[in-house]
Amino acid sequence: MHRLGRADLHVHSHWSDGRQSPEALVLAAAGRVDILAVTDHDEVGGALLARRFARARPELGVDVVVGEEVSTLNGHLLALFIEERIPPGLTAETTVDLIHRQGGLAVVPHPLHPIRYARRGHRPLAELLEALPVDAVEVVNNSGPLACFLRRARARRQRPLAPTRLRGQRRPRRALRRQRADALRGPRRGRPAPRAGGRPHARAPELVVDAGTAPGSRPPEVR
Repeated sequence: MHRLGRADLHVHSHWSDGRQSPEALVLAAAGRVDILAVTDHDEVGGALLARRFARARPELGVDVVVGEEVSTLNGHLLALFIEERIPPGLTAETTVDLIHRQGGLAVVPHPLHPIRYARRGHRPLAELLEALPVDAVEVVNNSGPLACFLRRARARRQRPLAPTRLRGQRRPRRALRRQRADALRGPRRGRPAPRAGGRPHARAPELVVDAGTAPGSRPPEVR
């Protein structure tokens, strides 16, 4: 019988701009999450090391996903379930294709971060969501000085919301921006809290992890 679990799909080690070693990340994840994706900037060495460390210690109960946060010309793009490094400095379209050739998942992280990380003369990823065949969009990125915004949303008991099937939406970038503004502002007096896409009883995106599967054999399902 399949068992649902928890995953953290965007973690950096000291192989890029993180503070902890890959081994320390695995130890910290034990007992907290079932799946940990190490996604260093333009590097997979730390993720491979973390996976070897976790597989040698099955008692920790952590499956490590090899990932990378690739610096494309259009901004940062997460590659999950890969085995080889994706080179930086390419267009987002080419990068997505390279990720899919390895059987991986292409995920747009922090699409509405004030710093878009796009090279001069290139459109940021947030403006390309309708055209790119990405597999998912990161809803919450609780890091750095901007983490205060998430704390404000949580204080108002607002759940972070975002569309998960962007290619079926007419204006995903506008929807993302509106939902972020709603979460920060909170419900107006006398009105119910805003719901995803303006529809009643809409659920926040849910990450469902099949924790009973062998490490690296099947990506998590987003529904």
